[in-house]
Amino acid sequence: METVLACMLTLPNDLGGEGFIMPELNLVVALSEAEKQMTGTDTCRIDLAWTEKHIGLEYYGGPYHTDEVADRKRREALAHAGWTIYVVDIDRIGTYAEYAKLLALLKDAVPRRSHCKPAKAGDSKALLKRLLKATRCNRGMEAALFAPCVPPGSMKLHVR
Repeated sequence: METVLACMLTLPNDLGGEGFIMPELNLVVALSEAEKQMTGTDTCRIDLAWTEKHIGLEYYGGPYHTDEVADRKRREALAHAGWTIYVVDIDRIGTYAEYAKLLALLKDAVPRRSHCKPAKAGDSKALLKRLLKATRCNRGMEAALFAPCVPPGSMKLHVR
């Protein structure tokens, strides 16, 4: 799902993405002594991080982030270090309406590549649908983005 989020935010407009500059993925942030005391660790990772703006996105899903107290301490330590962290889960990216709410928080805070403008809602909705389908059907992102649409049953395959 982190990949879906990264694609939605960074792909160019002609593919339905927002054209934001590429974030660093899984950025390791070294913590100060006070932050280490707070978290009990020397570092924290941020799933998608725009370092020049100190804005990060964390995807909370699956078996990860099950310790709410540790997650809160981690977000507090990152806030103390100057980071704004947005938490994203399947409810915030599983539908376009919820994704649009997240996008509203980011649109003026995260810079876009110079040649990109906001994606059209219809293009963005279509991209999100394809990416979510690819993850649920284990198709892979390349097939979701670039494969031709071939209706089932329209081709016969011969395997030897």
